[in-house]
Amino acid sequence: MTQIKVNAVIRNGDKILVVKRNKEDGGFWQTITGTVAEGENLLDTVKREVIEETGLELAEIKEKPVYYFTWEKGNDDVVEVVYSCKAEKNNVILSPEHTEYKWVSFEESLNIVGKENNKQAILNAFSK
Repeated sequence: MTQIKVNAVIRNGDKILVVKRNKEDGGFWQTITGTVAEGENLLDTVKREVIEETGLELAEIKEKPVYYFTWEKGNDDVVEVVYSCKAEKNNVILSPEHTEYKWVSFEESLNIVGKENNKQAILNAFSK
């Protein structure tokens, strides 16, 4: 089975939003990610996940994805589609999935995120 996920790299000015997963979910820093629900399109998933995980309304979502990842998770294949997004505000309301958030520079974001796919997502969001 193939899982489809989205990854939203959110910018506000020259800062990028990173969030820290709770301990039960690994305790690592990441960009906003989520799974596409049945019958949902990719852009609607990005909007839903961003609101659920941060409370932010997006001012802009680049309509075309900037990058794709694929990997195996157990018996499933995962495809993650990365979008470059902009937020007008920076007042984040975290979901229970996360314990902290930071708006950080491009350089700091690459140092703080815990997974390689998040680093690649950030690099590709800024290169397009």
